[in-house]
Amino acid sequence: VSESQILVVNHHLLISEMAMRMRGDFKEEKSILPKSYRIILDEAHHLEEIALESFSIKVDRIDLVRYLGRIYSEFQPQKSRLGLFFTDLSKRKPVFSRVLTLLFDVELPAQKRETLEKLEAFFAQIETFCNESLSKEKGSEVKERRWRFCSQGAAHSIWKDKVEPLFDEMKEGCEKLFSLLGQLKDEALRDLTEKDKESLNVHISELEFIQA
Repeated sequence: VSESQILVVNHHLLISEMAMRMRGDFKEEKSILPKSYRIILDEAHHLEEIALESFSIKVDRIDLVRYLGRIYSEFQPQKSRLGLFFTDLSKRKPVFSRVLTLLFDVELPAQKRETLEKLEAFFAQIETFCNESLSKEKGSEVKERRWRFCSQGAAHSIWKDKVEPLFDEMKEGCEKLFSLLGQLKDEALRDLTEKDKESLNVHISELEFIQA
């Protein structure tokens, strides 16, 4: 492949290669394709959609709500990750410190609820903004609930005055929640044997995955 003068690849592979090369930790030896100096695109009208899939980050309200519910559920607290973690940890640490007790019983459930409220407020405002602002700018009836957001939208007064502040609040709520999860992990594993720590890995890994 490296000695070829012409290489034919599909759009997905080409865009994946470009995305990989844009990463800060990219190394040439990890590249799938050799360096190219000229690119000829066939069926280029498909390129935008494929590039969007590769270069964008999808944020889904339902997924975020589900992740928060996995941490702690008001409806089934014992089956959420905090409840399961508490049960297993109690078998290995009969006496909890005051800090650990507060994290399990008060601080994390409260912060989860607060973060969920901020998340719901943010997405509700996003929907309102799209319905009231972007739809009017299009000047026609919206047949499907899809909008293209660009620099003009970011400059809109409603976006700056209402959407961005709610985003900052949601971000702050997530950061506080993740900070408390870090404290919980450190406090829970304190003074445990390596064997006991290993037995709790499923809970630690789950919480770390949600944080990521």
